Amino acid sequence: IINSTGLNFTRILIVLFFAFPTISFIIAIRLLLWIFYLEKLIMIIIVIRKWKKTIRLIIAILFFIRYVYRYYFPFKLFHLSVLNYKNYFNYILHIMNNLSAVGNTPIVKLNKIVPDNSAEVWIKLEGLNPTGSYKDRMAASVLQNALQRGDVNVGDKVVEYTGGSTGTALAYASAVLGLNFTAVFSDAFSKTKQQSMEAFGAQVVVVKSEDGNITADLFERMKNKAEELVAQPGTFYVNQFGSPDIKKGYMTLGREIVSQLDGNVDVLCSAVGTGGALMGSYAGIEES
Repeated sequence: IINSTGLNFTRILIVLFFAFPTISFIIAIRLLLWIFYLEKLIMIIIVIRKWKKTIRLIIAILFFIRYVYRYYFPFKLFHLSVLNYKNYFNYILHIMNNLSAVGNTPIVKLNKIVPDNSAEVWIKLEGLNPTGSYKDRMAASVLQNALQRGDVNVGDKVVEYTGGSTGTALAYASAVLGLNFTAVFSDAFSKTKQQSMEAFGAQVVVVKSEDGNITADLFERMKNKAEELVAQPGTFYVNQFGSPDIKKGYMTLGREIVSQLDGNVDVLCSAVGTGGALMGSYAGIEES
């Protein structure tokens, strides 16, 4: 590789890691190879060499942030023959700017509607997430973790059966991360939910209901349709009712509450669907 590319920066890295074979350097190089894989590391080196020192520093900081916050940057979109650092840099900023909008929502104290001598009641304004609900936390968590594990790759299909809010959040996160989301939906649910998913680029498969009624049979048919789609190659099933990444996604909600209230939390009250938001938030509070 060195002989064919003639990269001085690559030579420097090789010399550093082999001239000083300390434990720390060995661990560092193994960690780099584990995170980026060899081909991705080579691409990064080639890109960095083309840039001036200031840009090198910026991109190094971005990669550090990516590792700390577990962002996934789909390097395999960019091949050596067509690598363009401007597109690459803009793509990184695109992901970070969009996903950083998830979470860190404000919390407000209720003053007018609570009884006299009431305990303090604070409301977390999760409606200020990008798609208007805390489901964005779950969607970002599931898809980013799946990408990191290699369960799904950029360009693959993501499937889930949904009545709306979860589907909208998954459509949003999929669009940001370069995934193709397919929602198994039904005409028994709000048309605006379908339109919201489609606005983020999702494909919506509509399962017909019986006179618009939401029944156990309808959910079973939606689930069966989702399983049928998941059987296709290159398809990832979100599994909103069983994925451990659901709870992880909501732990940030609990941590934020503790931070914003300086640790003074006695009771957590939450609506319950799958229970993921309640238990994830509680775990985040306990951890903090």
